[in-house]
Amino acid sequence: MHGKVECSYLAKYRQDSTRNRVGNLQEIEKEEMAVDPLLKVDIKSLLRYIERICDITLPEKVAEISLVPEYSILHIRFREPTKYELGEPIHPLIHLYRDSETKEITAVDV
Repeated sequence: MHGKVECSYLAKYRQDSTRNRVGNLQEIEKEEMAVDPLLKVDIKSLLRYIERICDITLPEKVAEISLVPEYSILHIRFREPTKYELGEPIHPLIHLYRDSETKEITAVDV
């Protein structure tokens, strides 16, 4: 009887271990799925498109790009604000952020 209990314990351990590995693999796959589409985005063309449809001029230098897949947001930062930034929607799917003091564009969310 003791052997059967031990075997069922080992089976449960293996099952839990497999679940953890599968969970970890799913998390890794989610991260890879977020990175792969980001690498395929033509940022320069996207910025030119935003400039054209919103009739604005965006900064040339990009400091940071991040993707938030759960909200389907691509965040492009041009520079850090001096104190804080103010955001405003300029198109149904585009939000522009400006430095609160200089009014220069600091970031855009698409």
